[in-house]
Order: sequence, then C-alpha cells, then structure tokens
Amino acid sequence: MPMPKVAPPPAPTETEKKPSVAERSAALREKLKQWRVSEQKEEEPEPQSLARQKVEARRQERDAPTVVEPEAAQQEEVDVEAGSGGAPDGWAANGRPVWAQERFECLLFNVAGLKLAVPLISLGGVHAMDHETTPLFGMPSWFVGLIPVAGMNVRVVDTAQWVMPDRYKSQYRENIRYVIRLHDSEWGLGCDFIAEAFTLDPDQVRWRSERSKRPWLAGTVVTHMCALLDVDGLERQLNQSSAKAGKKG
Repeated sequence: MPMPKVAPPPAPTETEKKPSVAERSAALREKLKQWRVSEQKEEEPEPQSLARQKVEARRQERDAPTVVEPEAAQQEEVDVEAGSGGAPDGWAANGRPVWAQERFECLLFNVAGLKLAVPLISLGGVHAMDHETTPLFGMPSWFVGLIPVAGMNVRVVDTAQWVMPDRYKSQYRENIRYVIRLHDSEWGLGCDFIAEAFTLDPDQVRWRSERSKRPWLAGTVVTHMCALLDVDGLERQLNQSSAKAGKKG
C-alpha cells in the first residue's frame, strides 16, 4: 500500500523571541475569552427543536463515559530515564517535578467526559482543529493524523483512547475540537473543549511515586479531581510507542 502524501507545513515566519510563561499565560487567557464569546454568539435554537435537543441531551448523558481515576488508564510500561539520585529526569528528590517546586499555572481541558490538566510551562500552544488530518500508514490506532500548525505538521493524539483504552468508544474522536501542543514538540493532544486556566499550590496535588507505569501521569489535582499530566513522560511514551509501531510496519 503506497504511503499517503503529506502536505508540507506552511513556510515558517521570521524567527521570534520565545514568549515567557507569563506572556503565554496572558495570551492563553485572552484566547479563552475569545472562545467563550464566540460560543455565546452561536445562534439560539429554534423553539420547535428544543424537545429534540432535550432528547439528545439525555442520550449524551446516558452514553457519556464514567469519569475514570487516572490509575485505571493507560498501563503500558515504558523505560523511565532516571537522573541523579534515582529520580526520573525532570523530577526533584522531594517527589515533585522541577516545575512544581512553587505555585504553577495549569490549563484544564475535557476529553470524553474526563477532566485533565496540563502545566502551562509545558504547553506549546492551543489550536482549533480547523484542518482535515492527514493519516500516516502504520501508526497506532490512537493516532488521529497530522495537521499543519505554526510551520510544522503536528501529530494529533486521540487522548481519550490513550488515557482510557478500556472504556473508549469510536464516536469520541468526532468530538475533538482543539489540539494542545506539547512543548515545542511535534505532538498534540486532541480534546473536546478547553475549560479554564488556574493556579495550583504543589500541596494541592497528590503526586505519584510509581513512575514505571503511566509515565504521562504526574498526579491527581485534589481540588479539581482531575489527572495532572507529566508532559515529559508523555512525550517519551508517545515517541517509544510510535517507534515500536513503525518497526512493526
């Protein structure tokens, strides 16, 4: 089977100074406001369709997945690189990531009824899913495809299938509206909607001590009852999983 042709990404613009975390935070909050205003401007439903919408809402509520605890999610073992003192790279001896030694900002988003949070310092950007994805032959089933973003092709992950494979339903993929790019990498997480940006104290997180399984999971945000992503571990796992699939192909 011939490999599909992947369109080259748009030509990159002039190199600019990388924005600081504070600048990215301000830009993200402004973008969240714009999205909310845009959603509020959507056309009001016609009166005769309200009954039909109520039926649809009940159906969606019935079919919505049970919010899973992070411990029940993806359990593939991968190699976890250790730094000095036996701690994984990017983690300090006190059992917290280096970016969580003080208060830090997070972005909360939703995937098939599951709330997840990503630290803002690990965020490369948030983009609307306004392009058709280009599939790649031989990739795992959780791989949605490529989309052009900021001068490169971003690999979109079906986040729902990645974090809760045992409870996954194929229709979840149809709800992907945004892509959260990880760092400056080629990976992006597909999500249904962006909820809010908020600040956390490290003590508000139940940090994980077991790192050999689910290295994408940094811990659980107690105040929001959601999983907090370890982006470094997630990138490592995605790279290993896709490389393994490439060898099989």
